[in-house]
Amino acid sequence: MPLTVVLPVFRNGPFLEELHGRLQTVMRTCATDYRLIFVNDASPDDSLEILERIARRDQRTLVIDLDRNVGQQKAILMGLSFSRGHWTILLDADLQDPPEAIPDLLVAAQRGEHAALFAGRSGRHTPAGRLLTSRLFKGLLHRLTGVPETAGLFVVIRDDLRRFLLQFPTDLPLVTAMIGLSGLPMGVIPVPRRPRPMGRSAYSGFRRLLLGLGALGLVLVHRLKPHGIPCLERPGALPLFRVIGPGGAEGGRPD
Repeated sequence: MPLTVVLPVFRNGPFLEELHGRLQTVMRTCATDYRLIFVNDASPDDSLEILERIARRDQRTLVIDLDRNVGQQKAILMGLSFSRGHWTILLDADLQDPPEAIPDLLVAAQRGEHAALFAGRSGRHTPAGRLLTSRLFKGLLHRLTGVPETAGLFVVIRDDLRRFLLQFPTDLPLVTAMIGLSGLPMGVIPVPRRPRPMGRSAYSGFRRLLLGLGALGLVLVHRLKPHGIPCLERPGALPLFRVIGPGGAEGGRPD
């Protein structure tokens, strides 16, 4: 069964070699046919250099190198446009969410006939102030869309949901909210989250506030006028990119 893992990358250079090795070990237990897609969101560190080395030695790794920073959410959608197979796994590249949980997520998603199965975040590795604002936002998002309150961006999605996300009419995406707005069945299983090995999140408190307000606006506008949001794929909305991996390098925009 073909599987794809999509990972947005921004300032994750120190984690990439370990993450790739752990993903290789895990994915070999899940499928004989899989692909790892790392989306380099114009990361200012050495992430691209490391990803190029990985792609040269691993024919199952594809690197999408964006020419400008578009943010985590659009980077994920760029990766999804290259995903293949019945299931796609979304995973951050900072080692806080363990790739070893992927097999359990896949089994639970298939057993429960879910279009999306989230790894519900457990563990207390978030500062108290940030944890409070996160709970308030996710509680409201849950009431509006049904997305589990512990949901993050570690999630397994079915291919019909992947196609929905790529066609969703917005240029201000929030993937978790969009999953909720799909109307497709969702589920969650608890997965312990680990402390960040080093560094800090790219999301400042202000950026998190803007993202939250944008997400709630997205949900409300979609509820009121589901076909009236500007289209994500209008000309110029997506960045130029290079594809590094099997078959050599190329550039352009996704189909």
